[in-house]
Amino acid sequence: MANLLSGNQYYTTTLNVGGGINSSQTTGIILSGVSGLDITKPSIALINYSDPVNTTIAEWIEYSSINGSNELQGVVRGSEGFSAKSHDNGVTIAFPLSESHINRIVAKLDGTDTGAYLSQARITPRVNTVTSSATPTVNADTTDIFTITALATAITSMTTNLSGTPVNGQKLTYRIKDDGTARAITWGASFASLGATLPTTTVISTTLYVDFIYNSTSAKWECMKTSGGSGSSVTDEDNTGTSSTSSATLANITGADVSVTTTVTSNIILTANVIAYGNVALAPYTIQWHDGSTVIGTTATVYLAASNARTNVSLQTIVTNKAAGTYTYTLQHKSNDGSSSLTADTINLTAVAIPA
Repeated sequence: MANLLSGNQYYTTTLNVGGGINSSQTTGIILSGVSGLDITKPSIALINYSDPVNTTIAEWIEYSSINGSNELQGVVRGSEGFSAKSHDNGVTIAFPLSESHINRIVAKLDGTDTGAYLSQARITPRVNTVTSSATPTVNADTTDIFTITALATAITSMTTNLSGTPVNGQKLTYRIKDDGTARAITWGASFASLGATLPTTTVISTTLYVDFIYNSTSAKWECMKTSGGSGSSVTDEDNTGTSSTSSATLANITGADVSVTTTVTSNIILTANVIAYGNVALAPYTIQWHDGSTVIGTTATVYLAASNARTNVSLQTIVTNKAAGTYTYTLQHKSNDGSSSLTADTINLTAVAIPA
């Protein structure tokens, strides 16, 4: 793999070697000055620039760097098809663009040269940030990651102020955090669910990541992965007629379960937080995750007092190594004694499935 060459266009100096240099010399080639040159990078110099196209006089010399004594390092004589020659002291040396400057870039771009020039390079993503917006302005030509730091309103459309000319396979990440209140998210026609379901709400004070890849055939940003927020829907199944993407209030905890559905490619994190109170003393109240055939993880238990004092119980379960697909999990909650005197009880429930 040949080095890419640094350009030092329009700079000239002279050879500063008493008696000049011979045709085989690769050390002791010293320049009169280097001010304005990037001496740390490989490049190529044209000796005897006064007649640069005369192959019997001029010579291109490639080098890897220039040391503090103005001496060329890592010298290769006779580059660009010009033979190595002897040169007198004081001869003009220039650093114009050469054939190798261009051809080595072309070889890298077209795959002729498969060497890794960027093995130690860092590609810095282009990050744009706003505090809050109902219709965020995102230019795909200048944005890799778009961050909303304290969303204080529902997002009515991610599509409205989306601009740019994305290319097929281009990636775009949204990073969204609310201001302490869950906020609805409407994506609009430019976005579609694919590897993961488009989230429709934030989760309180939790940073939500949504990763997209652009599909030029459908002309849509396709959602491949979500994490950190609500990537699923939660449905109130207690016949109160209400539903929410992140929470549900249940008027009767007896037999009233809440289900959450998510599309994942690997792991699922199921979390629930219940605040319950009753008007009578009750036997242990339990919550547990269930996949339709068996209980998943542990069961959390709390005793309800007769004083209507609020009692908090939390539960988190991790389901690992799931094949790609859509899964539904149910949070079961009940009083172990099956008491019928629970009609006055209220549970505020948040259940979230997070692709991990």
